Amino acid sequence: MNPVHVVATVAGLSALCQSGLIVWASMTGGNVVTAMAAMGGVPWELTTLTDLGIGLALVAGWIALLQRSAWRSLPWWLGLCLLGNLAAALFVVWRCCTHSSLRSALLDHAEPL
Repeated sequence: MNPVHVVATVAGLSALCQSGLIVWASMTGGNVVTAMAAMGGVPWELTTLTDLGIGLALVAGWIALLQRSAWRSLPWWLGLCLLGNLAAALFVVWRCCTHSSLRSALLDHAEPL
């Protein structure tokens, strides 16, 4: 199997799982802001959220480098802010589906097919 298809499949399955978790949490856990306020004093919450923020900032930078335009990156940045790594997984799926090689999809500034 072509490596670009493997990565697209893994990222797609990740996006599907994350989507399911978001729906489940929304239906059973209530509002994310209320839930975060309730966990406010837990040191691991701060550590985990800081780790997430740093990771999302790095992914946003990677997307900006690949997109070569702030305007083309903006929808992905908004997605990262609203959906977290779900948006990152969808970006990887999109890049893999529009490029012929893994190197081109994940590293190059090459225009899609």
